[in-house]
Amino acid sequence: MSLRNDNDGDFDYTPYANDYDDALKLDNNKEVSNEEIAALAHGDGFPMTEFQTKYFVVGDGLTTYRMKRQALVEIDTRRASLASMLKSQRKCIAEMALIKRDMEAEEDTLRRNLIECEYEDKLYDSTIYKHKIPQAQRELLEMINHLRSLFPGNPTIEDIKNISQEDPEQERIYWQTRMAKQTAVDMIAQGRIGAGQMASLMLMDITDQEVVITKAIEYSTRLNNTIGKLDVDAQKKLLGRELNDIPLIEDNVEQITKNLVQSESIDD
Repeated sequence: MSLRNDNDGDFDYTPYANDYDDALKLDNNKEVSNEEIAALAHGDGFPMTEFQTKYFVVGDGLTTYRMKRQALVEIDTRRASLASMLKSQRKCIAEMALIKRDMEAEEDTLRRNLIECEYEDKLYDSTIYKHKIPQAQRELLEMINHLRSLFPGNPTIEDIKNISQEDPEQERIYWQTRMAKQTAVDMIAQGRIGAGQMASLMLMDITDQEVVITKAIEYSTRLNNTIGKLDVDAQKKLLGRELNDIPLIEDNVEQITKNLVQSESIDD
């Protein structure tokens, strides 16, 4: 956008078509030009990574039962998004054909210029779809593959159908695990269970409360132990001392979470 003085000394903020191109050409004596960097940035984007999917999208489900259900939800969301983009791309191509026909038939120069702008808008949208659709396809395939990995073998159609069937006992274990982990976070960060978390705990059955608090104490104790050992490790490294006398860390965070999920619950 340009800042130009008009005859009255006021700034004119009217953008000119060549302002963008001129700005890119400034300081362009590089091995890779500004225009090339800008063009390469207009690529396929950065789809969700396997690490992100495993630990922060599906992995947030904590239990395998909930991970499968979350993966199925994510697959459906991505499938719907991909279908929407494919329809929008078809619509965009059809609109471009109509606009091009109107542009060729238009005799008024000013109106023709306006129609050309509309055509360029649609052309840009079409280019975006060409990049975004492959990205959406990759994300969908990545999520499907992740769902497959949650089964011990190749899942059958019945296995996939059964994911949507609620399992009351597995649902109970999931909420015990989630509440225990949140409670443990309070205990580690604040030294006590927060008021909000305690209020949520009190809504649960007394037996579930006992399970949650027992698991939370186990989780926070193990994690505090690990943090303490890591702290010693880091201090030794910073001081440049030998590490042979440092005890091995028996539990990392991922293993602690697995232990939390697998620990025995208190029976009714």
